[in-house]
Amino acid sequence: MQRAGVRVLKNAGILAAIEVISKVLGLIVLIMAARRLGVANYGIIAFAYTIAEFLNIFVVFGLNTLIVREVARDLSQTSGTMGNAIIVQSILALLGFLLLVILMPIIEPTGAKHQVTYVAGLSLLIYAFIATFNAFFRAHQAMEYEALVRLSFSLLRTTLLVGVLLLGYGVLVFVTGDLVAYLGALVVSVSLLRRKIARPTFTFQPQIWFHMLRKALPFLLMVGMVSLYVGIDIAILSYLKGDEITGLYGAATKLFYLFAFLPASIAGAILPVMSKQWTNDDGNKAMLKMYRQTFRLMMVVALPLTLGMGMLSKPIINLLYGEQFLGAVPALQIIMIALALGFLNWASSTTLISMDKERSLLIIVTIGAIFNIVSNLIVIPILGHIGASITTVLSEGLILLVTLYVLRQTLGQLPSKLGLGKFILSGLAMALFLWLFRDLHVIILILPAAVVYLGGLIVLRAFSADELRIIQALLPAGLQQVFIIRSLIDRSSSSKKV
Repeated sequence: MQRAGVRVLKNAGILAAIEVISKVLGLIVLIMAARRLGVANYGIIAFAYTIAEFLNIFVVFGLNTLIVREVARDLSQTSGTMGNAIIVQSILALLGFLLLVILMPIIEPTGAKHQVTYVAGLSLLIYAFIATFNAFFRAHQAMEYEALVRLSFSLLRTTLLVGVLLLGYGVLVFVTGDLVAYLGALVVSVSLLRRKIARPTFTFQPQIWFHMLRKALPFLLMVGMVSLYVGIDIAILSYLKGDEITGLYGAATKLFYLFAFLPASIAGAILPVMSKQWTNDDGNKAMLKMYRQTFRLMMVVALPLTLGMGMLSKPIINLLYGEQFLGAVPALQIIMIALALGFLNWASSTTLISMDKERSLLIIVTIGAIFNIVSNLIVIPILGHIGASITTVLSEGLILLVTLYVLRQTLGQLPSKLGLGKFILSGLAMALFLWLFRDLHVIILILPAAVVYLGGLIVLRAFSADELRIIQALLPAGLQQVFIIRSLIDRSSSSKKV
């Protein structure tokens, strides 16, 4: 179990590390785009990618999650599954883009956003194939190759989009630069897949294609529902409140998604390991232990982000976007609560998927999506982007409660003694530090606040000996005997014996 935990955290660490680099580069583009394109144009981009995201969901069709689970259980399936997946997604891509062209005049009758949306749609069609290829890297637990794909995309995207903005081009050229970056990442992905994992085997097997689609359908519906309740607020805001309000909300949610990669990285590394363990004789016991560790890991990362971003939202918005975006501050403060709940939902939903409970998860997400849509239709006309943020928090909370209930029914119990109190106390200590020194510049505050939080975790002995051993195993060989790590492990082991 400990070796599995180390492997999970190492894979998650690879994905998280490369995502940090990608997000920093993305932040550079974000700042320049917001300042040079303005609130209204930012709203147009948010609208275009929201519509394109629904196209992407149809083309991905949940195949990436299915591939991780099934191929991880039997790696000999790789070549055949890869060939079938490429054929199926190519057909779906053609149908999906045709559907976008047919529906756009209905969705946006004026035609002002059509070209931007079509280019964004092509970008996310390409991303659908990249996501599927990344699934094979994850199934083989070769996250370093996925990391290379993501890094190449981020570097190319940053170079192209910064150049576009510096040269003074508008929204259409901006999204075209994004399209070129996705094409570059696709080339890298295909090259790595063929050289490091396997080459696809293409055969004409319609019955297998339909079988794949049928097995992936619950994942499609689940992701579709998630994207519906994540993206419906942008669509409603654009229709009812215009591009400027949509731009403010888009600015807040962009920072929200800036950190959303963290739970996704952890979950992506955990899914293949959990899927294998569920098939063991002691699957329930192993799953409970791993779910407990995952839940704690998600919480320890989510707390400082939620508290820190909430308290520093105004200076962060002003620093990144400028004064014209200060109307996004209340929305950001509220929506960061949804980020914390989202971390915990990732832990819970990944556990359900690894146990072949995607149909139960689909029902849960459908409940959340229906609640979100109805709430947005009621609240947005009254509270605008603030109402959209509140609805997102309530939806995440509802999904978490129902998911925990289903997990308890499936496993017979939920993990006991999560030990979250020490995490919370450390978070409150960090929040107090931020409040006492709130007059300092936000950049100066970030590192000391992190030290206060980590210091609180150490002083309160928030981690068990097993968890500390996993952390120790993640360190380079020369640092594994660092005094403080060894001391903490010894103290934790002694406390456990007592």
